[in-house]
Amino acid sequence: MFLKHLIINRKMQAILVLLTLILLLLPSFITNVPKLFPSHLVSGTDSGIRRMGGWFGYASGDQTDFNSREAELYASYVQLQDEYLRLKEQFLSVAQLRESRLTELPAVLAVDVIVPWDSSPWRRSFVINSGYEDGIEENLPVAYGRNIVGRISEVGQFVSRVQLVTDPGFHMEVTILPDYNLDTAGVDRRFSGILNGTGEDDCIVEHIMWDVPIKEGWVVLSEGDEKGYWRKGFVLGKVTKVSASRGAYLKITVEPEIDLPLVKNALVLKFPRGIR
Repeated sequence: MFLKHLIINRKMQAILVLLTLILLLLPSFITNVPKLFPSHLVSGTDSGIRRMGGWFGYASGDQTDFNSREAELYASYVQLQDEYLRLKEQFLSVAQLRESRLTELPAVLAVDVIVPWDSSPWRRSFVINSGYEDGIEENLPVAYGRNIVGRISEVGQFVSRVQLVTDPGFHMEVTILPDYNLDTAGVDRRFSGILNGTGEDDCIVEHIMWDVPIKEGWVVLSEGDEKGYWRKGFVLGKVTKVSASRGAYLKITVEPEIDLPLVKNALVLKFPRGIR
């Protein structure tokens, strides 16, 4: 029995000694773990870990730069969008203004004179090479440059007749003033009357009072009419003579600035109705 206990005690002692040795050797073992593996494996793993750590750091910084750049681009986009809207508004305003201006401009049709005289010795007219197929209508003004030649009196399919300002049947409201500037002439220096053709090479202006100080060389310009055919400011001629007539009115002789029988081409003006 005693022997049995002795054997057990020796086994316990052996176990305790073994554990003591293990504990004594354990720090040295842990310290020398890298020596148990090839150096290139350990260094490769270490550098890989370092590279991975650096990549995570780079990715974090790159994300910050990306966010900053994205904010800058968005701010630029907002600014450009505002600029686009502003320019679009200006463009629409200019387009509307241009459209309104275009409606005030006449449609101009260039025509040629094909018959430069009238068959009647008492009339003054010529025939042009355009008719209703070309948009010609009665009463449309006919001009040569800034000078009024006459109006459309008859319209055919391909030809039309122009009644000249010197024709006895031609009548229109005019303004007489010292020069060509209709806008700067004062009220006391511009006078309105009715111009009539004489059947000769000149016209007369009537219905102007005898005490009006009109002089030779003054300019006769067109006035607008209610139907919108005529515009203000076209030239009909110059005053060549001022004389008294019957009653309280003057007789004012006007000579056209162009030689109407020699006109070879002209312009038919198609003004929008109601614009003076």
